[in-house]
Amino acid sequence: MYYKNLNIDINYEKCFLEETRKIIAGSQPQKRKGLLNTLVHRIYLEKSIEFIQQHGRRTFPCFSGFFSFFLNPQGEIFPCVSMDKCLGNIREKPFREIWNNKKSIEARQNIKRLRCIHCWVECEAFKDIKLNNTYLIKEILKEILWRKRF
Repeated sequence: MYYKNLNIDINYEKCFLEETRKIIAGSQPQKRKGLLNTLVHRIYLEKSIEFIQQHGRRTFPCFSGFFSFFLNPQGEIFPCVSMDKCLGNIREKPFREIWNNKKSIEARQNIKRLRCIHCWVECEAFKDIKLNNTYLIKEILKEILWRKRF
């Protein structure tokens, strides 16, 4: 599979975690176009620490398989770039049929329940942060209020 994440229990040493926390805390997210993109990048870095603290377990909702998919060069469709669960092949069946088949529905249920490989790759996580409206609105408000104080 793409990341060979085979239910390995990731156990980071405490010194690695502390060093990573310092690096992330000391880094300023690259200024992106607009508040939203800058904020999403900052949230991604902050959630990276949480991902490490949870030993490679994602605590943030994932929307892969709902709003996105991965299509490899052979025409195989996967719920995301990290899951080794082929939903079907567009060279054999129409996309709509694959997207609504039993495998796809089951994959989405597993993702919703966080029964997946718990990745934290940028291409998947940025989308998830943007789609998590409640969390994102809270962070935007904090950012706006913080700026007004200073």
